[in-house]
Amino acid sequence: MNEIEKIKNDIVAFYKAKKIDIDVVNVVESYAVTSYYAKIDTTKTDLKKVEKALDDLALYAGAKNITLKTDFENKNIVFEIPNKNRKTLKYSELIKEQKKQNGGLFLNIGATTGNDFLNVNLCKTPHLLIAGTTGAGKSVLINTILLNLLENYTPDELQVLLIDAKQVELTPFENIPHLHNYIVKNLHDTKAELRRVLATIQARYSIMKNSNNKNIETYNATHAHKFPYIVVIIDELADLILQDKKEKTLFNESLEDIICRIAQIGRASGVHLIVSTQRPSVDIITGLIKANIPSRIALNVASATDSRVILDAKGAERLTGNGDFLFKLIGNADLIRLQGAYIDEQEQEKRIDAIIEKHRDYVIKKEQERTKELEQMKKRFEQEQKQKQTNVLTDEEKEERKAKRFAIYKLIFDLLLSPLGLILLALILFVLGFFKFAVPIINK
Repeated sequence: MNEIEKIKNDIVAFYKAKKIDIDVVNVVESYAVTSYYAKIDTTKTDLKKVEKALDDLALYAGAKNITLKTDFENKNIVFEIPNKNRKTLKYSELIKEQKKQNGGLFLNIGATTGNDFLNVNLCKTPHLLIAGTTGAGKSVLINTILLNLLENYTPDELQVLLIDAKQVELTPFENIPHLHNYIVKNLHDTKAELRRVLATIQARYSIMKNSNNKNIETYNATHAHKFPYIVVIIDELADLILQDKKEKTLFNESLEDIICRIAQIGRASGVHLIVSTQRPSVDIITGLIKANIPSRIALNVASATDSRVILDAKGAERLTGNGDFLFKLIGNADLIRLQGAYIDEQEQEKRIDAIIEKHRDYVIKKEQERTKELEQMKKRFEQEQKQKQTNVLTDEEKEERKAKRFAIYKLIFDLLLSPLGLILLALILFVLGFFKFAVPIINK
């Protein structure tokens, strides 16, 4: 008897001993867990009794972290039991059947417990919060999401702003042609770059308003010059938030306010956030952030409290780690359990090199534009320096002329105060007086 058959019999036997009839009707083995679909008579058995006995079932079957969910469509309950020898979902397998679609940013985010790949449109999400403890697979998940986007979209279609508080996680992507600016690694630059993103959003809204377009999709469909999507990825939000709280002043806008502002107005302009943290506490994942980022991913966490902070529901504390996560998708009431893909450093480097090589012409074009811009800046600088030197010489000439004028005025003043000058002045006054008074009398 294999392991799956043994656990199937254990489920039936365990609940039969508790006088609860359970009939396992289907078994599906996936990457992290095996799902046992079962039927119960809910007119005789309260579902809470089945759920309450899960820990006892785990001890009986020798399988920890058993979870229970309901399949309302088929009227089943589903026992999800972790595999002792779990399979690894490789990144190459995840993207093998993925096809690029129009009108958004599509990616395969992981494999469901039914062995289907979940294809997500990031524009409909429209932002994503990822949280989990250290070692749960958060960084690998971010890398696979980013790599998936880079392989499917050109630099003209997609730009990414990478904010890496750890300074090492996103370093392999520093030479990609899709990079919006450079990899940001400190709080000051983070706030500066996010403010530039806000300025870009406002500029796009002004252009779309003048062309009677409500969002980036309709604008790009009707204009030759298209706006690229901008995806902002923040790795380790907690570190940045805590630094910001220490440096916060009365007139300084907080990082949380900037992030929430982008989340509120970024969707229609094609700007999307992917934010991650390994500290799922209420001082980091605040109510304001949760309200503006409704789509969230929870990897394995320490307690049910942490799970509720992320998902507003328990369950993440029973995950098995290594990329096993729960996905709360906007518009979907049920949590979706998924297995994230794994990619090693060697394969990741090869794929990044392939992306750079694929868009070599774009890189050369941008380099030429950058060189031309630098040359223009150099010319402007040289002209400014030349003008400045000219202005300096003119100032010197002005000072010299001023000194000459002062010398002339002084000479005239000294001449007037000398005896000869006084006699000359008296003679001039006499002549003026004579013509003013004496001449009229003589004429009479």
